[in-house]
Amino acid sequence: MKDVGELAYFLGIQVNRDRTNKTITIRQDGYVNMILEKFQMLDAKPASIPIPHGVKLIKLDKQEESTIDGKIYQSKVGSLMYAMLCTRPDLAYTVSQISQFNNHPSEEHDAAANCVFKYLCGTSNLGITFDGKVGLEMRAYSDAKWGGEVDRKSVGGYLFCLAGGAVSWAAKK
Repeated sequence: MKDVGELAYFLGIQVNRDRTNKTITIRQDGYVNMILEKFQMLDAKPASIPIPHGVKLIKLDKQEESTIDGKIYQSKVGSLMYAMLCTRPDLAYTVSQISQFNNHPSEEHDAAANCVFKYLCGTSNLGITFDGKVGLEMRAYSDAKWGGEVDRKSVGGYLFCLAGGAVSWAAKK
């Protein structure tokens, strides 16, 4: 083992430690810009929310044709999922919604995924900040929508914060 200095970058996550303000910030600017470039969304008009309010994504019938390449759609969802799992809890609900259609995506599903990329255009510098002045105070938040989806299934989510920064989160159907 050897000491390579203070941690600044790890697995696509930038780590910024401010000793004077007692904060540690983790974010993925580089990774977000890389996936925006990969899917030709770097110059897209930024959106203020990851998925428009009231959007109800429904599955295509097996007989319905789709012009969307399933592999590219799956790559988009997987790229968004990595960002969500590491430093972007704000994407949890949206990623859980669009990932349901990996087997047979439609144009509507692809448009919803592209909307998330547009959201990332305007928020690529967001991350999680842990504040040492707050201390090890734990906070938890949860919400649920019982049977409110198109298929009458429930959706729930939670967020746990420690020292003012998110440490665990999920959104599940």
